[in-house]
Amino acid sequence: MVFQFTISLLLTAGSIIIYDQLHYINNRDLGFDQKQVMVVPMKNTDLAGSFEAMQIELSAIAGVEAVSAASNIPGQQFNQNSIFKTEDPQSRVSSSEVFVDAGLIDVLGLEVLYGRSFLENNPADSSSFILNETAALNLNLEPPYIGSEITWSWDNNGQPPARGTVIGVVKDFNYNSLHSPVRPLLFCLRPAYNHVVLKISGADMLNTITKVEAVWKQFEERFEFEYSFLAADLEKQYIGEKKTSQVFSAFSFIAVVIACLGLFGIASISYSQRMKEVSVRKVFGASTAKLLSLLMKDFVKLIGISIVIGIPVAWYIMDNWLQNFNYRIELNPVDFIISAVALLTVALMTVAYLTFRTTSQNPVDNLKEQ
Repeated sequence: MVFQFTISLLLTAGSIIIYDQLHYINNRDLGFDQKQVMVVPMKNTDLAGSFEAMQIELSAIAGVEAVSAASNIPGQQFNQNSIFKTEDPQSRVSSSEVFVDAGLIDVLGLEVLYGRSFLENNPADSSSFILNETAALNLNLEPPYIGSEITWSWDNNGQPPARGTVIGVVKDFNYNSLHSPVRPLLFCLRPAYNHVVLKISGADMLNTITKVEAVWKQFEERFEFEYSFLAADLEKQYIGEKKTSQVFSAFSFIAVVIACLGLFGIASISYSQRMKEVSVRKVFGASTAKLLSLLMKDFVKLIGISIVIGIPVAWYIMDNWLQNFNYRIELNPVDFIISAVALLTVALMTVAYLTFRTTSQNPVDNLKEQ
């Protein structure tokens, strides 16, 4: 019984902590705007050449607040290449990279800490870069970073590395899942897009999406129109954790039921063996409260042992599980106390019926039995 209730405590506490971590993930500020951001994949590589014309048409739709494009979006994989200060080739830093349209930083609501964002119709920006804070710090650039020349060793079919000037630095944001820390990121203004990114209003959203689809089909004939919302895409990063939470909750319920059934069986045998003892005590004036305490204290001790064993083990296991996240909650003793109190309450309710039935029987009838 001690083993069963220990497992029940482990699963119950684990379910609470996993839920708390998922709640923290879903409510953490990632550093960019994900609400009502619509993403349309560009499966046809030729479509990037028509993006400017399509952007004009999409921007004219009522309900579309802004239109941009990018090679990668938060929550997806990013290509990695090295960047370094041009005058110091030995100071290479592995950096993620993203090709963007000039408006992407505004569409995602990224905060520009130094310098400026890319400008439309500014040829000089095509050979300039924007970095995130981590990239600027890892490159050991001197604040305010603007005007620093860096070299980008990108994969360009054997072409030499690209040199460019830093024109802006954006505040760090979590473009990968919260399992990982923020890594260096480089923005480059080049028309190598894989996604159209639209900021749409919440009013009459279905009608807006229908109009976006109509414009899309004017430019894309090979592939069907598909779309998703960035917030929903980001949630998919934690499908594994959600499934784990569901499994823990299900097994926690099953484990508690099995433990309580075992407790009920053991209590039934124990009480039947002590029936005459209880009857004699009642004849000699023992109160109902005294008898309840007598009958239940042994089971409370066993459950207490389960709690004493289970809490440290659960703490150790869940602390190790949380190590998978770079951004995580801190273990709270209250979660373990709630689990212990809930388990103790359910266990006591399980034996309450038997206890009251035993103490309420007529002692004369029990003592007459041989």
